[in-house]
Amino acid sequence: MELTQQQYDSLLERYIETIVDDMDLDCLIQFASEQMEINLRQNCSTPDELMEEIERVYDTEVLQDLLESVEN
Repeated sequence: MELTQQQYDSLLERYIETIVDDMDLDCLIQFASEQMEINLRQNCSTPDELMEEIERVYDTEVLQDLLESVEN
């Protein structure tokens, strides 16, 4: 069956909605965490890049708190 790009996009969107609807909260949290880790490891491959990301999304105080938590 041939699909147009719009049909493909709609099919993909509806399939994703079906998968998400079938997930419980624990599965959604696990999935989100795994995807965020994959994304961050790809986009922040060095400690400096990760620290810049944390400061950009949050602030220096959150970065400092996180750094302290991994140093101890």
